[in-house]
Amino acid sequence: MGKKKTLNPLVTEVRAHGDGWAICLKQEHCKTDEPVIYGVAKVKSAAQMSSKRFNDNAKEAAQFEAEEPEACRSGVAVVR
Repeated sequence: MGKKKTLNPLVTEVRAHGDGWAICLKQEHCKTDEPVIYGVAKVKSAAQMSSKRFNDNAKEAAQFEAEEPEACRSGVAVVR
């Protein structure tokens, strides 16, 4: 078998966008120069909560992939 690939979870941040706030992929993770926006909120605190939830879920998914890579590739749902 080949070397295991370590996944780095994607990280979002909150930026001002028009009349509201955008949940954006951090530029260090982007393959383009344009910002990648996952969502927009009118209130900064709502955008911050969404960004935190996204980041926490991405970390959890990366950890699960590292622990059980075969379950992720098989397409079979694993319920804990």
